[in-house]
Amino acid sequence: YEGDLDTAIGYLLEHPTHLHLLDGEGDSVMHIAVRRGNLDMVRTLIAIGFDINCRSADNWTVLEEAQASAPPRVIKEVFEAVQIDERRRWHARRAWRRAWRRAWRTRPRR
Repeated sequence: YEGDLDTAIGYLLEHPTHLHLLDGEGDSVMHIAVRRGNLDMVRTLIAIGFDINCRSADNWTVLEEAQASAPPRVIKEVFEAVQIDERRRWHARRAWRRAWRRAWRTRPRR
């Protein structure tokens, strides 16, 4: 990824399994985009389903990378994506618990 959004997105669309791969330095394409302050690339990666909780080889999340090196507008975008992901996961856990309780209450008794 050398900063050309169209080329990078074209490559990722042709090779979707490469979306979360780490480069030779141990960074994902999102970590690189965040570090470079490339807001368009960050937004595009979020839109195509990049796992915002992905960690680099140094065990840094995207949000930690943003807080350490990105401009405020990129930090805000990443933070909002993390919040949306947390809400989705929270609602999924609640739905699973409700289904489990319902199954427990309606189980056949001996």
